[in-house]
Amino acid sequence: MDSSWQNPLLPNDVDENQGVNPLDVLRIINEYNRTGARELPSVKPDSELYCDVNGDWRFDPTDILTIINSINRTRQPMFVQSAVDADQDLNRNGVVLSHDVVIRGTTNPLSFVDVTDPISNAAFRIAADTLGLFDFSLRLPTGVHEIPITVMDDLGRKIPMVTQVRVGTVVQEWNSAALNAIRDWRGVTDDPAPGTRFTSEPPKVARNLAMIQGAMFDTMNAIAPAYESFLAHVIPQSGLHPDVAASAAAYRVAQGLYTDMELPTWQATFEETLREFAMIDSFQPSIEFGFAMGDAVLNARIKDGSDAVV
Repeated sequence: MDSSWQNPLLPNDVDENQGVNPLDVLRIINEYNRTGARELPSVKPDSELYCDVNGDWRFDPTDILTIINSINRTRQPMFVQSAVDADQDLNRNGVVLSHDVVIRGTTNPLSFVDVTDPISNAAFRIAADTLGLFDFSLRLPTGVHEIPITVMDDLGRKIPMVTQVRVGTVVQEWNSAALNAIRDWRGVTDDPAPGTRFTSEPPKVARNLAMIQGAMFDTMNAIAPAYESFLAHVIPQSGLHPDVAASAAAYRVAQGLYTDMELPTWQATFEETLREFAMIDSFQPSIEFGFAMGDAVLNARIKDGSDAVV
């Protein structure tokens, strides 16, 4: 049970002035000289200091030393960084499929971390460990969310930040992964000068994105028909999972369109999907159907003239 003699917001702040400094040490030393060590009653009178700094229901020299050690220790600047757990965002594109989002971060050791849930606006506090590591989880719907985080060390210094989380669908996951690969892609040519570097050509970008997204559409539409298909007209077996199959189709097309340099991105994106739907009894039939749909799209575009030199 928490001690009523310990400041609930900042334990080292004995006089409740929203900060910790040598005046807190002076005041608690004066209090010790006046009363000496003692067991503390269950209720603190409003006029008394928050003298139970370590929360053990006693007032003794260890409470004084706790503040002195904190002031002597806290010399480094405040810092904080946080992001979605890497296991949930394997391809590091900022999109996660799970609605149970885990945030991990690092800050000054033993600091308080105040978090506001962007959906309920409820605030809660956790504490960083001795290495400055902290983590928390939130249940978030599909969409873009900004999570306010404020870190406060044991001297009352504060630093705020906002962590953005994008909870998306499989289609959005693959679209983001493909766009990142396109942005990062660089080629080399001898025109106009040897060693000239260039980015993805817009026509090729449009074709590749259309093939990846088209394969996903045809796959999901085949499993749950609602629209006319673009290319593939296949009747799947029953019981297939549309998200797993669509991800497999996108993976197959991306593999066929890009080089081994981009392969780790496609593998991580596909793996992220499989982890999210790991509770499915068997998704191998869904994967095989997705691969077949991806192959159908690739085969349909082999001789579309996109590689012609003009």
